[in-house]
Amino acid sequence: SRQIALNISGAELFQRVRNGNGSFTLGVGAGNTGSGVIGPGSVSDPAAATGHSYQINFTVAGGVTTYDVVDTTTSTTVVAGQPYNYSGAPLSVSFDGLTVDLYGNPANGDTFTVSPSTDQSVFTTIRNLVTALRGGRGTALVNALGFALSDLDQALEKGLSQRAAVGIRLREIDATNAVGEQFGLQYQTARSKLTDVDYAQAVSDLNREQVSLQAAQQSFVRVSQLSLFDYL
Repeated sequence: SRQIALNISGAELFQRVRNGNGSFTLGVGAGNTGSGVIGPGSVSDPAAATGHSYQINFTVAGGVTTYDVVDTTTSTTVVAGQPYNYSGAPLSVSFDGLTVDLYGNPANGDTFTVSPSTDQSVFTTIRNLVTALRGGRGTALVNALGFALSDLDQALEKGLSQRAAVGIRLREIDATNAVGEQFGLQYQTARSKLTDVDYAQAVSDLNREQVSLQAAQQSFVRVSQLSLFDYL
């Protein structure tokens, strides 16, 4: 009576893949002219994450680079006027439970965006990668390749999770078959006891039990008839 699915949903495997790092996705401003590159990032504090969209704005004045982080969902600034000094090591920027790594030297007016992850098909991810390889160059290509690799990682994780789900079903089928074999063995043993009877031994055992029963009955009768008058 156990029912187990035989297949998995192709839409779930190929179409419903979270883009970015699985929690949020990054973007580059269309007018960026600097060499700034943004890494995949991570959720550093899930309790503080809001699920909002953000924009990182860079300002270069007098040779000093600063950045602001604006919550574009609520139109509020969450980080203001922070210095940006790139010395070859990534600079981690944290806000509202999220952390992203920045590289390179952004120009004045450059922006990066941070948005909640959405479902994206594997085919869209591959198309974006092909487009980046064909038309991108310089910093734009580096950012595009980074985004595409993050999306491919999510697609791979989705494939592995679906494969694990299929493995669990196969293991359950094996366990169900093993239980069925055990029940089959028990049924065969019970049937053997019922059908493969040694009649001579059974008659002998029955006679022995009858003799024992008669002796017990006679002993009970004798004991139950005893009274004090039998000794007077």
